[in-house]
Amino acid sequence: MKIFDSIKTGCTRASRSWKGIFVIWIVSLFLVSIVALPLKSTFNSAIGKSMITEKLSNGIDVAVFADLESTFGNMVISWTTGLLILILVNFFLNAFFSAGLFSSLRSDTPSLRLSDFFRSSAKYFWSFCLISLLTDLVIMFLFILIILVPVAISMHPGASWGSTVFIIAIVASSVFLLLTLVLLLIADFARAWQVSRERKESVGAIKQGLGYAFRTFSSSYALMILFMLIQVACIAIAIMTIGSAEPSGAKGIILLFILSQVLFVVRIYIRTSRYGAITRLFEVEAGKNEIKQAEFSLQ
Repeated sequence: MKIFDSIKTGCTRASRSWKGIFVIWIVSLFLVSIVALPLKSTFNSAIGKSMITEKLSNGIDVAVFADLESTFGNMVISWTTGLLILILVNFFLNAFFSAGLFSSLRSDTPSLRLSDFFRSSAKYFWSFCLISLLTDLVIMFLFILIILVPVAISMHPGASWGSTVFIIAIVASSVFLLLTLVLLLIADFARAWQVSRERKESVGAIKQGLGYAFRTFSSSYALMILFMLIQVACIAIAIMTIGSAEPSGAKGIILLFILSQVLFVVRIYIRTSRYGAITRLFEVEAGKNEIKQAEFSLQ
């Protein structure tokens, strides 16, 4: 019952924080457009200048791609640079907006005002950055240790992907995924604890997150698995729907774009609901600790 109560509370608080979700969607769309639109313009310019469509009308001729060699080389460099910048900016924005979301998902925040959302985002920004950085570094270390190293060792000469290497890769990936959920759980509890304090303590927040995660492990980990399955289902629906769609004309493309954005907003809402559910578990556990401390002080 604790799990479903937390999920219900998380979804309710996420709905209450719709303004923050809307801001995250707008900023994410803007960031993707910064990279996608210039790349599309460059590609269209290259195609137009090379007259490749006319040259390929009578069949495939490899020689026509020689005209695009330098242009596509520049496109790859620009795309790679833009992608790296996008990843870096997304990291900082994720920390910034997560701080605002966790603050808005507390029980003592009856309604969300954008001014309070941005104030909390700025207040806990650096603390959330460090929490996210440490979590990402540990995840990368586990990826190397659990997946890359065993797979590399098992890839001896003559090994086939249909036997040992494939089995090791599947088992290692499953273990890595389960451990990653533990790390995300610790990070969520750390952020929920941090926004309940005025003082910024990233390392202290991670320590507290570790304690809360293992004190509530049976319910909180099951909650993380449930939200992961919901996220996977959402991604699968998006891939199947968008991948199988065959838009015809401008209206079809516009409808497909709207559908993709709706699914993206749903993903943000699911993630926000997870934050709200973890915040609920944290508040319940923190309340129990306060009662125990009060009883101990009266003895």
